[in-house]
Amino acid sequence: MESRWGGVEVSMIGKSARFILDTLFPIECLGCKKEGTWACLRCLKRIPIQTEDCCLVCKLPVKRGKTCFACRKIFTLEGVFSFLDYDYGLVKSILKAAKYGYVRGALDPLIRIVEDYFLSKLEFLDADPRALIFVPVPLHPRRLRDRGFNQAEIIARRFAAISGGQSVPALVRRRHRPPQASLDEIDRARNIRHNIWCVEPEAIRGKFVCVVDDVATTGSTLGECGRALRQARASEVWGMVLAKG
Repeated sequence: MESRWGGVEVSMIGKSARFILDTLFPIECLGCKKEGTWACLRCLKRIPIQTEDCCLVCKLPVKRGKTCFACRKIFTLEGVFSFLDYDYGLVKSILKAAKYGYVRGALDPLIRIVEDYFLSKLEFLDADPRALIFVPVPLHPRRLRDRGFNQAEIIARRFAAISGGQSVPALVRRRHRPPQASLDEIDRARNIRHNIWCVEPEAIRGKFVCVVDDVATTGSTLGECGRALRQARASEVWGMVLAKG
């Protein structure tokens, strides 16, 4: 059982402190408050899986998650796969708990319920799943120190383990800037522009790459990651996110 208090791993405090904090601040389902898990099986089964794909840029329906023809001129990714609706209450609560509540283990239930759908999406890609490179959207080192983990990297590692591919943290953020979630669509694009670059071009060159994140809304961050990976001469770049808002 995992416990956290103020973002600090209880394992750092000791077994006695773990018992005290589990008693005072028990883990409970973010949906129904059942103790022992961040999301109980009953609540997880109610989460709808997104089965229809749309272009992330213009939101029009498309086949197999591809960026539509008109938007390819302004978006750097071949397409974006998502599995969940970010506006669904429990999905939003879990992802917020992980990102802003520093609850690393909250991601596990969502990753588990999308595993089969993730594998089915890979069948649409013109690549051997074992040859895929999963690249997490990077955090600035200051934000990474504050949070203690990069949620995108956790997801990327799981996707790589499931598919037999590789997880490569090939991207970094140059400057510490305001969080994207605090900005509108126009300011998000300005905020992230030219702030991501590839530090492992040799691992990316000629490879089929999937940029991984927890949530996609406007696509500004994914697009900037795509630009950096294109410059590193990736053969093809797609996006994969747990949820889309």
